[in-house]
Amino acid sequence: MLTFKEYSLLEDTYTRHAGTQYGSNEGGVYTHEPSQRKFYVKFPASAEQAHVEAATADLYKTMGIKTLDPVVKQIEGKTAVVTPWNEHVSPMKSASNLHTAMQDKQRAHELALMHHAAVVTGNLDIVGLEYDNILQHKHLDHLISADQGGAMHYRAQGAEKDFSPSINKELSGFQNTAYQSGRVFSKLSPDTLKQAASHLNLLTDDKVDSIMQQHGLAHLAPVVKQRRDLLKQHYANQD
Repeated sequence: MLTFKEYSLLEDTYTRHAGTQYGSNEGGVYTHEPSQRKFYVKFPASAEQAHVEAATADLYKTMGIKTLDPVVKQIEGKTAVVTPWNEHVSPMKSASNLHTAMQDKQRAHELALMHHAAVVTGNLDIVGLEYDNILQHKHLDHLISADQGGAMHYRAQGAEKDFSPSINKELSGFQNTAYQSGRVFSKLSPDTLKQAASHLNLLTDDKVDSIMQQHGLAHLAPVVKQRRDLLKQHYANQD
């Protein structure tokens, strides 16, 4: 896999493969002509939403969550979210598949981290409508968070939503089995969730500020930090 530095130096000349769009946003699989590497290129509703997705993934990685390493680039004169194509991963596709995965202690820990990251970033689409935003590596088994475009003040298709310091909506919704996320996260044990909360300490003020500033989202850094602190307090208050 290319490092960020190596990738950022590549010329932005891509050829699209017809009929390869996944999800609700315009996009598809593209081949980068000089390197012949494949990438998935997605064009969100706005440039800001592209940066929200990349910033959210950077926050997740800071917490120890594996992602598809999205970056923001200019493709065909438009702002795009670009990720290296990985043929070794596949979507979980159902709540039952995720329930089976979480029988492994490490997979349960990875899901707990995703729960906490989604609360902090307001990502109501963390699981995906068809359980397709959590992937699993076919050989290494670890879980991967994909498509963070529905985080912070954006919904997946580009409409705006509230992104305030309150985390009540996520804490309740992620336990409500009326929602895909609740059908997954409600199966995690309280101990698993509490233990994973220690990873919130990796989201230091300096790290949050750096990531958000890099993506032109410095005005949202205080909200991210407040939500982080509320979630830390929530688990600190549990016996």
